[in-house]
Amino acid sequence: MHRRPWPKAVEPKNRVIRDEPPSQCCGVGEKRPNRWLRFGLVFLVYWSGLGGCGVKGPPVPLRKPAPLPAVTDLAYRVTDGAVNLTWSLSPPLEGKAARQASFIVRRSQTALDAQACENCPQVFTTVGTVLYVDTGDRPFTARFALEAGYRYVFIVRLQMDGDVGPDSNPVKFDYTVENGVVPVEEP
Repeated sequence: MHRRPWPKAVEPKNRVIRDEPPSQCCGVGEKRPNRWLRFGLVFLVYWSGLGGCGVKGPPVPLRKPAPLPAVTDLAYRVTDGAVNLTWSLSPPLEGKAARQASFIVRRSQTALDAQACENCPQVFTTVGTVLYVDTGDRPFTARFALEAGYRYVFIVRLQMDGDVGPDSNPVKFDYTVENGVVPVEEP
């Protein structure tokens, strides 16, 4: 088997060979730009704009957790200078949700001799937290001491894993020494 030798390199006839260093071939102090570097940069910029981040569909909104159930049927009974609150929760919680849940009891307390303000917001403070314990069909309960001479408003909320549910129906009453409890009527 006979091998053919590679052809000899042929110098083009119109090529001018200079004795100057390559940095000076294009003019004084100019360097010849690297074509491959320029092509690579243009290619990267072009394809990075077209390629995107890889998401192939419209953005998906975050999943919101289901709203917490509202406390229902909040009721009160005053005995021996304290109020007994009772309420229920429908539907009952199960599993991990039941272990993380608690109820926040909030109270607004206004002096009876203070001038009533119909459009003023009520200021509530948290007076207690009741852990969620499955009570079956029985209502949840809490007891708080009262001071005479005040108008009270109580609300209860469900709290679970940092989220707070809606307010329950408020219970309103006046507590005086002479008359005991006077319910506040809704307008």
